[in-house]
Amino acid sequence: MPEQPFWAERWKKNELGFHALEVNPHLKKHIETLCPQRDKKVLVPLCGKTLDLIFLGQHFGEVWGVEYVERAAIDFFNENNIEASTEKIHYGKLYKGQNIRIVVADIFTFLKETPSQFDALYDRAALIALEKEKRTRYTQLLRAKLHEHAALLMTALDYPQEEMPGPPFSVSTDELNAHFEAYCELKVLENKNILQEESRWRERGVTCMHETVLCRQARLL
Repeated sequence: MPEQPFWAERWKKNELGFHALEVNPHLKKHIETLCPQRDKKVLVPLCGKTLDLIFLGQHFGEVWGVEYVERAAIDFFNENNIEASTEKIHYGKLYKGQNIRIVVADIFTFLKETPSQFDALYDRAALIALEKEKRTRYTQLLRAKLHEHAALLMTALDYPQEEMPGPPFSVSTDELNAHFEAYCELKVLENKNILQEESRWRERGVTCMHETVLCRQARLL
């Protein structure tokens, strides 16, 4: 992951091109793959101030976001008019409003230290924010915090890494399967070349970019 001051500076300068102004359409389309229930908890790593948290909160009993930059948590609750309480925890700070929690902490520290176990994972921005050498560590720690039959919904970008330094980084379907093969099988829900509709990547010199949406496909025992 780029050094944390990099992200802090992006927030300080309000350079938030990664923040979507609406709920992710893939999440809306494929929410049922997460098996949402009111007694379930879903984890959203590197959540920023995404509106996806609001949408998930309409389907799950608890939504847990993790974000290093505290301003993101403050903005999320203020901009959505949700009154939030705060609590210091030994590995960070917890913001809690309604059924949504945002933990301000390093994602690796959170995954090592939290006692929570999660029923679902929604990863739209975490894997593609991590350099290759950190993705293995992230997925290893992550799997330890997911229940055995946890549901997964993930989005990744696949492009020639040499054409753009990232973030976002290129993560292929093969790499994702390698990360999770000991835990579960992944099913490709969508795979689309988005370069024509995403001119910002063309402007950065990318010649081909596929957006892939995957979910967990339970093993047959």
